[in-house]
Amino acid sequence: MTANALRDLSLDELVQITGLSRAQFFRAFQRTTGYTPARYVQQLRIRHAAALLEEGRTITDVANILGYGNGSHFAAVFRRYNGTNPSDWRRVHKAAAE
Repeated sequence: MTANALRDLSLDELVQITGLSRAQFFRAFQRTTGYTPARYVQQLRIRHAAALLEEGRTITDVANILGYGNGSHFAAVFRRYNGTNPSDWRRVHKAAAE
């Protein structure tokens, strides 16, 4: 999942890879990680977004790379997971690195 976090992974595809039923996969995944598969992938994508922001990519670039329809949708998801918007997050992490 980590290697393919930027592409859309369907639950059916993941189930097929494991050979479990949908219900078995969902329960096993959530028991192991503490997250639903969708939430886990979303967190992987947001971590990747944070790394791209640290590289100096614009919010629009990051939104496009991650497949969000627009920068404001990406910013809302980023804020939900990180507690701050991408601009503030980048500024704080840039200052900490200097």
